[in-house]
Amino acid sequence: MTKIKLTQAIVDKATPVTTTSIYWDEHISGFGLKITTKGHKSFLIQTRVDGREYKRTLYRADLIKLEKARNEAKILLGRIASGENPFESVSTDIKTLTAFSEIYIQEHALKHKKPRSATDDQALLRNHILPWLGTLHPEKITRRQVTLFKDAVADGRTAKKARAKGICKDNRLKGGPICANRCLALLSKVFSFGIAESYLERADNPVYGIKKYKENVREEYLNLDQLNKLSRAIRRARRNRVCNIKAVYIIELIMLTGARKSEISGLLWEEGDLDSGLLRKIDTKTGARNIPLSDRAQRILHIFKKKRAPADTLVFPNAVGTPVCIRGAWKRIRELAKLPTSFTPHTLRHTLASHAAMNGKTGFQIANILGHKSMDTTKRYVKMAHDSGIEDVNDVVNGMFE
Repeated sequence: MTKIKLTQAIVDKATPVTTTSIYWDEHISGFGLKITTKGHKSFLIQTRVDGREYKRTLYRADLIKLEKARNEAKILLGRIASGENPFESVSTDIKTLTAFSEIYIQEHALKHKKPRSATDDQALLRNHILPWLGTLHPEKITRRQVTLFKDAVADGRTAKKARAKGICKDNRLKGGPICANRCLALLSKVFSFGIAESYLERADNPVYGIKKYKENVREEYLNLDQLNKLSRAIRRARRNRVCNIKAVYIIELIMLTGARKSEISGLLWEEGDLDSGLLRKIDTKTGARNIPLSDRAQRILHIFKKKRAPADTLVFPNAVGTPVCIRGAWKRIRELAKLPTSFTPHTLRHTLASHAAMNGKTGFQIANILGHKSMDTTKRYVKMAHDSGIEDVNDVVNGMFE
C-alpha cells in the first residue's frame, strides 16, 4: 500500500486513469482518496476489526474537504481502538436484499449518481427486483435465482407481482427483455458495491456471467413527409391551444436542437446564452456541454424571455415552479400528425442526427451537436449517409416552421 502526503491540492487536481485508483494518506493509516475511471472522487477508510476487513466510503470529495473527512476517519479509528466496532451494527442488520438495497441507495446511489439515475435505481428496485428477490438474504442469492428473476422480468411477472402487492398501480409497468437487462445491471452493481465496501462477506457476484437479452436498437426517425406533418401539427396545436403551449414549444425545441427531453424541459435561464446562440448546459447525461441554437430556436427563447417572471429560474416552469410535463402534449401532437405510436420525443433527437448524416455532416459534427462523448454512439447515424439522398436538413428546418 503506497502512501503519499495527501493534501487538498492533490484531491482537487487528481484525474482518472484506466483503473480505479486510491491515494492512501501517510498521516492516517487506512484513510485515502478514491477516484474512479469516470472521475468520481470520494474519501474512504479501510481497516480490520476482530479479524475482519472493512472498507467504507465516507464522503464525496466534491462535497467535503479533506480535513473534515480526515477528522471523521480519526473518530472512527478512535472508536475501534476503544474496543467498539462501528461497522458491526450495519453488517448484522443485513438480513434481506431489501435491507441491503437501502444501504446501497443511501451510501452509493444518492451520493455518487445523478438524481435522475438514483431515482431510476429506486424504481427498478421497488417495481421489479425487491418484489421478487427482496426477502432473500444477499449472502445466499444464487446465480440460478438471478437467472429465474431475469426471466420473470422479461415475462412481465415481476411487474404483475408489484401491482398485486399494491407497490405500483401504474398499468404501464410491463417489464420486458430490455427492462430485465437494466435490472441485471443494477443488481450486479448492488452486489459489487456490497463486496467492495465489505458490507457482504461473499467473494462472488451472482450476476456475473449471466447472459443478457439481445437488444435491437431501433433506428426510428421522421422522414421528410413526417417532418412536414409534425410541423403542421405543432403550428395547429400552438394556434388552437389544444394543449399546454409551453409543452408545445419544448417539443419544437427538441426537434430544432436534437437535445434530450430533460435538457429542454429542465432548461434554466442561466444556461441560455442567446448572444452566442448557445445553451450552456451545466449538467447533462454526459456532463456539461454546449447546445447550438438555430435562428428559429433562438426566436422561441426570446419570446419566453420577454414573458419571464422575475422569480423564474426555469425557462418552462409549470404552475408550481417545476418543469412542464410534455407527455399529454406529445400524444396530442403525434395524433394530429398521424405519426406511429412508437415515436417518442427522443425520436426527434434521432431525426436531427439522421438527417444531418444523410446530408453529409461528419461524425464529429454530429457528435458535437448531440453531445456524444463516444464516437461509437454516433457511428449508427453516419452509417445512414450511404443509403439516402434526402434534401438538406437545413432547408427542412428553416422552412418547416415559417
